Amino acid sequence: MNIYIYLLVTSICTYIFTKIYISKFRQTKFIDTPNERSSHKRPTPTGGGIIFSSVYLASSAYFLNAAEYPIYQYLLILIPIYILGVIGFIDDLKQISPLFRLFAHFSLAIWCIYQLGGFPSLDFYGFEINSKFLTSIFGVLFFVWLLNLYNFMDGIDGIASLETITACISIAIFLFLDNQQMDFWALPLLLASVVLGFLFLNFPKAKIFMGDAGSSFLGACLASMAIMHAKEDPDFFWIWVILLAVFITDSTLTLFYRVLNKEKVYIAHKSHLYQIAAEKYSSHSKVSLSVAFINVFWLFPMAYLVYANFIEGFIGMLVAYSPLIMFSMFFRNKYSRRFLQ
Repeated sequence: MNIYIYLLVTSICTYIFTKIYISKFRQTKFIDTPNERSSHKRPTPTGGGIIFSSVYLASSAYFLNAAEYPIYQYLLILIPIYILGVIGFIDDLKQISPLFRLFAHFSLAIWCIYQLGGFPSLDFYGFEINSKFLTSIFGVLFFVWLLNLYNFMDGIDGIASLETITACISIAIFLFLDNQQMDFWALPLLLASVVLGFLFLNFPKAKIFMGDAGSSFLGACLASMAIMHAKEDPDFFWIWVILLAVFITDSTLTLFYRVLNKEKVYIAHKSHLYQIAAEKYSSHSKVSLSVAFINVFWLFPMAYLVYANFIEGFIGMLVAYSPLIMFSMFFRNKYSRRFLQ
């Protein structure tokens, strides 16, 4: 089957299965009821991420098997990630202990990095860290942080879906230019396609939320892809970090502010920049589309400069993040007191 037709079919399947999920669970315990910390105003079905994660697991396995890729090694990574999504799905229905979830996150991170053969050496503008022990520790922390920040950032309609779609399409372009083997660049496109099918029901007025089932799965998928691609070419680590800059900046600065203010970081809140912006503009759509705009017209060009070796990866990251950090600090200081409770 033509790859582009296959992508279209997976997207349509996700859409159809999600519609069925919504109709079946509209009046059940699968409903997310708004509270004072919510950014939505009406009860909405949640846990929809279990749909697109299931479609991705099945469709990617079928695709790689047809492409005669060593699927066993791939499933050793993807199936544990899917199991984490199932744990997130259970958490959407019935709260799971944060300590158990954190244990599951670190266990998955260690397992995936082990299966991927460790974390690659890192070059910080001429200073190289090639100790396998140190890079593995960094890799585990990077994996767990990316997994969790996706959960933190999934708070308004479409934002996590649009972040995934733009990042995956961008990385697929670089992978295609760098290595035209279809089984390498098609996987991020396949993830983008299943999330696109979900997006039509998650944006602009969400009829369903992906919940922890979706955000945990996506964060772990992107973390594993970033490590896998960096093993092939270390510059791809910096490219991934640049493409995900909006999410990383908002989550990291928010955590920093909350620790600085001696707040309990594990308590639900509305102090992320995207939440403050959604309150100010009374619109989820404007904020989510702004994130996509930044990804396409600022972060993608910066990532390309790194890919094309016009600038060092670490320097490219600094340049890409600097305006985001400055804007985040300015906007937060100007508007946060007005909107935070």
